[in-house]
Amino acid sequence: MHTRGRTALAIVFYGGLLVALAGALLQVWPLLLPSGLASQLGHNTEAYLLVIALGVWIQFVRPRLEAADRAWSVTGAVALGCLAVGVGLLASDWPSRFRTLNESFLALAVLVPYVTMRRRPSRGRAVALALAVLGVVVLAQPTQLGVDLAETFGMIMLAPLAFDVFDRGMLDPAATTSGRARLVWYGVLAVLPTSLSALEYRLAVGGLAGDLTRYGVRIHEAFISMLVLGLYFAVQLHRSGVGSQARHAVGEPTLAG
Repeated sequence: MHTRGRTALAIVFYGGLLVALAGALLQVWPLLLPSGLASQLGHNTEAYLLVIALGVWIQFVRPRLEAADRAWSVTGAVALGCLAVGVGLLASDWPSRFRTLNESFLALAVLVPYVTMRRRPSRGRAVALALAVLGVVVLAQPTQLGVDLAETFGMIMLAPLAFDVFDRGMLDPAATTSGRARLVWYGVLAVLPTSLSALEYRLAVGGLAGDLTRYGVRIHEAFISMLVLGLYFAVQLHRSGVGSQARHAVGEPTLAG
């Protein structure tokens, strides 16, 4: 995709998300749209914010930090700023539609440095990292902090899988990727929230499986944010890695083609 095309796509993509976010925060959508659609738009504000902030960082800021002498100073300052805003929102008495954005800011405090790393972890280490976060989630489930930061943990848990297992080409253009594996990953991100809701509200699964199901229901915006980032970068911007491009050249299916 040529430069003008990428710029136009970025304007439409980020602009559309900003409009959706602003409309939800300012409570405009209930005045303009059917109640069901307005409610759905209003429930996904954390996902809009994460996708906008992390997407802009990956697409525009990260490449410019490559040759910068103070790359990690800038990254650290941004991460600390996100942490401060997240903690401030969490401790505030603002309306819930604003306060809930603390989860995205706290996730960004971790994910901005994570995606900035040039040396990417192996797939095995990325899976281990995601499982480690899941372990923290299991331990934190009975606590108020675990409930309040459910989306934060979800975003941090899914990020290694998205960026370093299935869509490695988003951050590493030389990575080998599989179009089929990504297709399965996107399907899981799209279907799992609905499936977990069915298990939670219709089957009332108990025990550890029930705890994980309830947690999965709480983090639907984490699933949405990783799905949207993958579709934008890997599919629309063709950041699919050399492996997927090479298979496309010989006729194998690829999501980026």
